[in-house]
Amino acid sequence: MRISAFNTGGYSAEKYSDLIGDNKVHVLIGSGAIKQPKFVDGKPTDQIDSTKIGIYIEGVGADTVKLPADFDLPTTIKDMDEVTLDNPEACEVKNNVYFRASGIKQAK
Repeated sequence: MRISAFNTGGYSAEKYSDLIGDNKVHVLIGSGAIKQPKFVDGKPTDQIDSTKIGIYIEGVGADTVKLPADFDLPTTIKDMDEVTLDNPEACEVKNNVYFRASGIKQAK
């Protein structure tokens, strides 16, 4: 996701709330969650640093969310299901926005 103002400051729940508000989030499973390797000196290692999965935010568009390394998507969640992100946060770096959460649950 791109924004127009230059901001920095790390991940925060307030930034997520400001940018996303009450917009519904859907999971984009595609080929599944992607395990991201940990990098040391610019080279990937055998360790997993995080997990990323695609999301679609109504009124905003598609993006990815960074999740803990040990995250496994619950089998009850199917492609395009409405979900809620556990402890969602957003971070702005220059004109880009990045999302992270501690987990994903099926919306009620």
